[in-house]
Amino acid sequence: MTWWAKQDCVATAACEKAVIYIRNSADIGQENSCDIQEEKCRAFAEKHGFEVVAVFADRGTSGLNAEGRPGFQAMMKRVVEDNSFSIILVYDVSRWGRFPDTDLAAYYTSLCRQHGKKVIYTDSGKFDPSQKDEFADRLMIQIKRHQAADYSKVLSKKTKDGATHVARQGYRPGGSPPYGMQRVMLNEQKQRDRVLEPGQRKGLQNGRTILELGDIALQAVIREIFGLFVTEDYSEKQIAGHLNSKGIPSPGGVSWSSGAIHKILCDEQYAGAVVYNKTSGIFGEKSKYKH
Repeated sequence: MTWWAKQDCVATAACEKAVIYIRNSADIGQENSCDIQEEKCRAFAEKHGFEVVAVFADRGTSGLNAEGRPGFQAMMKRVVEDNSFSIILVYDVSRWGRFPDTDLAAYYTSLCRQHGKKVIYTDSGKFDPSQKDEFADRLMIQIKRHQAADYSKVLSKKTKDGATHVARQGYRPGGSPPYGMQRVMLNEQKQRDRVLEPGQRKGLQNGRTILELGDIALQAVIREIFGLFVTEDYSEKQIAGHLNSKGIPSPGGVSWSSGAIHKILCDEQYAGAVVYNKTSGIFGEKSKYKH
């Protein structure tokens, strides 16, 4: 699109208004994905004479559902309430979502259409405003929805299998450490490298993580919990009350409860075991406790 045509479009308010939706997962290597998607969508908008009025983003967010994506939710709210735009630009079908139930992807697209908004996937590069959706195009989008869902299923299984293999080797596959313990990174030679702070990831692909005892004061609390339970025959409720009377903060920084004490007493990791996959529920399924 030439610069004078663009100026004339803006001046006469003849441009169709569009919003952009971008999303990337938390996978390593996708840090710049959202910026690239926005750049591609803006180029598509300029080529076809759309005026971009808003960008909705979900950075580092799974596409398995809509509920966990605030950017997507905000966009859909505007779809229903705002009639000032008619186009939604998305780089490709997988950015719209990797819904396990592909009918959900179609549902949100249909909801947009019901409110006068057309979802356009810009990666195809094809757009003809004079034509209605062709059957072949709709079929291709449905195929891509299934491909996006299958990709997540395969990735989820590979991730779980990999984590299970790591746990069987005696290393920690992931997750926050138990109360009073800390994660320690091992280098590629499996030698102690450094303590990982909360939120930090190991920097080496072939590195491994183990658990070690953490803060000395917290170690003393753990020993007191087990001591009161084993030698003093305290109940979990009595132990919680004892710790609260001493002003010792719980793992969550609040008062101790019998449930918090029960969790510590039943945690095999304090005995040196590596625990993984106590609950199952990959790929957006509800977690189930494995007995």
